[in-house]
Amino acid sequence: MWEGGSRVPFIASSSSIFAKEPQSRQMICFSDMLATLAELVDEGIINKGCFYSHSFLPILKNPNYNKSIRNELIIEKNTDF
Repeated sequence: MWEGGSRVPFIASSSSIFAKEPQSRQMICFSDMLATLAELVDEGIINKGCFYSHSFLPILKNPNYNKSIRNELIIEKNTDF
């Protein structure tokens, strides 16, 4: 697989929620946005069938958070187009 979009920086800004100038090397996926935004507004989604999304809000609040959000990520290329 070529790297088209597989390693893209994620930038977030909110002085009232996120750490000042956070920088982390944790692996996240765009699908993790769902769980992160749901946690941000206190809406539980895991019990509603969202199994593949992992919240990375702890990383945004503390860039030194050392527990892995994801251990692996599989991206499959669809060749049917």
